[in-house]
Amino acid sequence: MKNNDKKIQAVVDKIISLMENNGSTWYKPFSGYTRLPNNQFISNQPFNLVSMKNYTGFNIFCLFGSAYKYPAYATYKQFKELGGNVNKGETGHSVCYYGTAPTTKTDKDGKDYDSSYRFLKFYTVFNIAQTSLADKAGELIAKKLDKIESQKGDQENLYKKKSIPTIADLENFVKNTGAKIVHRDAGRCFYVPSLDYINMSPLDTWKGKNGITGTDFYYSTLFHELIHWTKIEERANRTKNNPFDTTGFGSEGYAFEELVAEIGSAITCSMLGHTKVPMENHAQYLASWVKALKDKPSLLMKASAQANTAFKFLMSTQENKMIVRKVA
Repeated sequence: MKNNDKKIQAVVDKIISLMENNGSTWYKPFSGYTRLPNNQFISNQPFNLVSMKNYTGFNIFCLFGSAYKYPAYATYKQFKELGGNVNKGETGHSVCYYGTAPTTKTDKDGKDYDSSYRFLKFYTVFNIAQTSLADKAGELIAKKLDKIESQKGDQENLYKKKSIPTIADLENFVKNTGAKIVHRDAGRCFYVPSLDYINMSPLDTWKGKNGITGTDFYYSTLFHELIHWTKIEERANRTKNNPFDTTGFGSEGYAFEELVAEIGSAITCSMLGHTKVPMENHAQYLASWVKALKDKPSLLMKASAQANTAFKFLMSTQENKMIVRKVA
């Protein structure tokens, strides 16, 4: 037992070293920018929730810096039409409309002719977080985007300009899992349990650094989200096996799940031949776990066991369809 403890401690010490040396320099490998093909919508720029068009020009500065989860805005009337209400006491945000209107002018000979004049009009909008629809924001926005995408056909054609190449057998592996993957919210990667889908920052937003390619970062992150996807009862059933309280963002249970997902990502990358060893980026992301691992090294074993169970579930979905890549 003592020998096992020493081995566990050696691994933990190595992980802690990576975290302590690199935790403050974690690299976010995507740009947070992309555009849907109709050239009218950028997913991380403020937009009107009804028209699904971005606010542009001066209005970007009017809404810039607002600390909301989604940059989705609408007028009081528009939120009423969507079936919601602006919460009592909320203060709106001023945006402007610069347009033209027809008028009639008279020339020097006294003849009338059609003309136009330009005008500037300010009006008030509210963020969806300021309304009764706040809890349904993700679902409502997703439906709106689905409608845009359905009008454009196959989702594979959404992002014609790709800054990173994809890898066919890894794409097949992900497809065989049956997980719903969308590429619509730029600069963000996450799993939504209530709607059971994974969002990945679009392929035209990823970039490499220090010899690690954008493709490496992309699949490493995608596998992280796939591990999250396995946690529900009918998959790896991790919700009942979390050793901590799982309520709330930032809770110990939430952090433990992140540890499982990062270890699972490293295992999946390694087993599929995508990387030979876990990238330092995995350890950097988990810097907040340094103290917890120092206090209780066995947490790494618990998280590793659950990550391995998650990986086994992913492999069980393949049914011999996946040819694992050979590592050079």
